[in-house]
Amino acid sequence: MNTVEFYLDFGGFYDSHLSAQIEYTLEDEIEYQKTEHGIEVDPCLANYQELCEKISKEYISILNETLFFETDLRDEPSLEYIALNSPRFYNFETDTILTQLSIKDLKNLLRLVDRSKLVAYINEHSKSRDGFISFYNGFEAVKKDLSIFCRYFFNYLFEVYEIDQARVINEGYFYETTAELTFEHINYESEDY
Repeated sequence: MNTVEFYLDFGGFYDSHLSAQIEYTLEDEIEYQKTEHGIEVDPCLANYQELCEKISKEYISILNETLFFETDLRDEPSLEYIALNSPRFYNFETDTILTQLSIKDLKNLLRLVDRSKLVAYINEHSKSRDGFISFYNGFEAVKKDLSIFCRYFFNYLFEVYEIDQARVINEGYFYETTAELTFEHINYESEDY
């Protein structure tokens, strides 16, 4: 096994920085059409799920760059987008990205953190609590399933390096890319279009 697949918690599209950015793009288009062309438009998204999948793929690309520049890695990690996992209802969870990472890169990332702090983090965050019954309670149970371990590990890594959705969105060209992808998916509800 040279790679591991796992679900990456990235903040999702429900009431998040990404959903706000999509909304800002739509609002900017309404204002632009009104100001520049004198027409009222009601832009809607043709295929919201497809848009979210394309943005998620770009998110992974920018996350690789962010991890490289914000840590002491010698090479950019090899996180690869596989699929966007969206829950049927957003009452208990939000979107995650199914991603793949080489074992070599996982080992390089593990060298960046204090093992005892990682173990303490996993012990604390994997235990059962009100509203959550854990199937993997504690570090010893979590480490037996590498895909579960990676999910906890990346949450810890994001916390240590203060990498959150807002920060990734504002890195480099991602903000513009998200706006461009949103424009590609707009349908207009207007007599003039």
